[in-house]
Amino acid sequence: MKTVFHIHTNYSKDASLTIEKLAKIIPQQKIDCLIVCDHNTILGAQKLAQSLPCKIIMGEEIAAKEGEIIGLFLKKEIPKNLSIEETIAEIKKQNGLVCLPHPFDRLRKKALKKEIIEKYIDRIDIIEIFNGRTMFVRDNQKAKEFALQNHKLGIVGADAHLSCEIGLTFFEIANFNSPGDFLDKLKKAQFYTRRASVLVHFITFLTKAKKRLKEKFQKF
Repeated sequence: MKTVFHIHTNYSKDASLTIEKLAKIIPQQKIDCLIVCDHNTILGAQKLAQSLPCKIIMGEEIAAKEGEIIGLFLKKEIPKNLSIEETIAEIKKQNGLVCLPHPFDRLRKKALKKEIIEKYIDRIDIIEIFNGRTMFVRDNQKAKEFALQNHKLGIVGADAHLSCEIGLTFFEIANFNSPGDFLDKLKKAQFYTRRASVLVHFITFLTKAKKRLKEKFQKF
């Protein structure tokens, strides 16, 4: 199955990927599975699961007090601003998987610090060893090395916020039917990686600013 991990829909404040856009992209790119990880919400994943023919895995990129962590195979939304310990516990309560996104990206203000990662490493199931939006090659390499040193499964993420990012980074995996089965099949997955243009960061900044302005005007 051609699978794209780490997708942000327009339900994230910094993304513009709508259901309509994804409905066109999926057959064009021959995508079998999307792993949706909107910021602090699962609404986008829920809407896609109701509308699209491909497999949708419900995830959430959660802003814990110490930084961001991803929960996969979720059934309920997990609130932001909990401690990282509480956030991981909430993911595990749902029998979900804990994924560490872009761990050593030097430009990510919300990335978990190394001492926090090391403290909770035993409770982390997967590490994002390649992020399509990480600008420095060395930062992705450090993530891969860290995963190998700690005997953790790696995954590659598009971190797609825009249509042009879909298809740059993906992986081929055998069909799976549960979180445990996904982990097992991930061991033999074939990864394909390509970094997005630097311009996507500028467009994302504009998208976020536009949404903030819209929210302000709606209050009046």
